[in-house]
Amino acid sequence: MAHCREGALQVGKMLAYSCCWEVLYQIFKNSLKPSPHPKVRELGASYSVAFINALVCSVGGFSCVVSLWKGGYTGRTIVTLGETSPLFWAGLDAGEEVYERFAHAFLGWLFYDVVHVVSLYPKLGGVDTVSHHVGFICLTCLGSVYHVIPFSVAWLLLGEVSSLPLNVRWFLIHTGRGADKALTLTNLAFALSFFLVRVAVFWAGVYHLIMYLRPSLIATDPYGCPMWVLDTVTFFITAGACLNAQWMIGIVKMATRGPPGQKEHISQKKI
Repeated sequence: MAHCREGALQVGKMLAYSCCWEVLYQIFKNSLKPSPHPKVRELGASYSVAFINALVCSVGGFSCVVSLWKGGYTGRTIVTLGETSPLFWAGLDAGEEVYERFAHAFLGWLFYDVVHVVSLYPKLGGVDTVSHHVGFICLTCLGSVYHVIPFSVAWLLLGEVSSLPLNVRWFLIHTGRGADKALTLTNLAFALSFFLVRVAVFWAGVYHLIMYLRPSLIATDPYGCPMWVLDTVTFFITAGACLNAQWMIGIVKMATRGPPGQKEHISQKKI
């Protein structure tokens, strides 16, 4: 029987990834300096890095969801090691390395980005964006330390699929193509992807977590994972589902209206 293993948060890895994201930001920042569009020069680098992060999370999240769904049920509640792990990939010594690489890369991006959001507040996002980041930082830290519920982490990463068209939308608007048909299609793609991964999949995941994963982990590993960890993870994931539902209302309005005016109702690069 697999058991929850308490470990230490690998701060060094997280900081290393944060530095990598910052280096990428500086590269984009310099490359966008010649742009004739002021907003692109000022904020384009942040949206470019957000797009890359969303792409990494989407690919990693999809791969982990498929692997964990095909594997045994235990692998969805506790990160298991070795070639028997559903997350084992050729070339890696343990299944947890795949899980932790994506988790630490995402955690590094969250820390990198929250610094930029706060320093440029509110240009890159408001209180909801900061709350989103803080919540996911807590979830990722707990998951990395206690190695629990990797399946929930996987579909949470998959949620970044909706951030891809959102970032494309921002560049279309701020490069003078806000009235193009491309923006209408991008709005629809964003609304559809958000509904699929941030509402349908997210709420299905919440139900699966509360009804199956959490009770299963308590029953099979009663002394391994502290209850406060499970309660905190469940709370933040459920709160995230409620935040997504609130955002969905604004997204539907955005996708069904005409070209944007001077004020943007949804301007975050990642939600």
